[in-house]
Amino acid sequence: MSAVPTSNYRSISTPETAKLIRALMKKRFPEVKAKVHSHRYAGGSSIDVKVDFERSDNPERWDEIIGLLDGFSGQGFDGMIDMTFYKHSWLNPDGTATLAKHTGTQGSGGSYEAVDNPAPDEKSEFVHFHANHVFLSYDWSSAR
Repeated sequence: MSAVPTSNYRSISTPETAKLIRALMKKRFPEVKAKVHSHRYAGGSSIDVKVDFERSDNPERWDEIIGLLDGFSGQGFDGMIDMTFYKHSWLNPDGTATLAKHTGTQGSGGSYEAVDNPAPDEKSEFVHFHANHVFLSYDWSSAR
């Protein structure tokens, strides 16, 4: 039996997801200047998060931010078989998002195992983020 619902989820638009990320970055990393922009294009959308430090300057902080952003993407991609899969997340009361469920790609010969995680909090909401991917990069303009 599934640990998470298979329906009755709230869809969260890409601009709304960007707002959630912006608020979370300010709350969790007030010392980091972050620019958060959403992009829509044929076939999907994404969010770019640009920060004012390079990964090599603070790899632990970079990895912490990557881990925080990972739950906000609505798709995964298995490059071994060129296949996209959809993800659902838990939107938690503290503003974080954690992976709830995806079917993976192993049934199609891929390498991603299915995921079915229970809610981390009884008040977590089952959602789908429309942003296909969330990218983290260094904001070169901050170096000027």
